Amino acid sequence: MKYRSTISPLIALLIVSSALVAVCGCFWHGCPRCGHYPKANAAFWRAKIDRNRQRDRRTNRDLKKIGYAVARFWEHELLEDLQRCVLRIRTALDS
Repeated sequence: MKYRSTISPLIALLIVSSALVAVCGCFWHGCPRCGHYPKANAAFWRAKIDRNRQRDRRTNRDLKKIGYAVARFWEHELLEDLQRCVLRIRTALDS
């Protein structure tokens, strides 16, 4: 099984076969549940986080077009229900 892993402060990616598994930081990627826009330098942060979200949607769309399955998680999901995340990864790999 081929894989590539990239870890950065913003996102962790694991590409296995033809599936992408991404763990998005709740702050950096604007989690609707626990992400937020800082009050200090608000315009900068809103633009930054919104660009990250747009890039995530574009990446998902582009990868799906070329046949990749995509499983994207918020960081809090891994902490709260790891078994559910593993099931979603298995489903992505089987598709």
